[in-house]
Amino acid sequence: MTKTNAERQVEYRARQQELGNMGDQRLNTMIDLSATYGLERLAKCYGVTKKAMLERLIWDAESNALEIAAKKTNGVSRYYGGTLKLKLQDKDTFVPRRLAYIIQLI
Repeated sequence: MTKTNAERQVEYRARQQELGNMGDQRLNTMIDLSATYGLERLAKCYGVTKKAMLERLIWDAESNALEIAAKKTNGVSRYYGGTLKLKLQDKDTFVPRRLAYIIQLI
């Protein structure tokens, strides 16, 4: 008998749990279509998986946020405590350093 997509997905997730995937956590979310295409293009450009590209973008953005937090009173502890608030529209706050440098060159 042919399995449904839902049945195959349940089996896949069970296998992933058996393998352990230590340190990994499932992320289910909907994102803008242009962001999806951008992620695909970036991953292809750098020759990595979408997972690896997304992780790198998050790490770069977090590193940048921590640099800014370090300049504020108790900023790093407030960042890790979830109480530090930065403005998303501020390009120096959000855009990873390398990308900010490229924007300055344009």
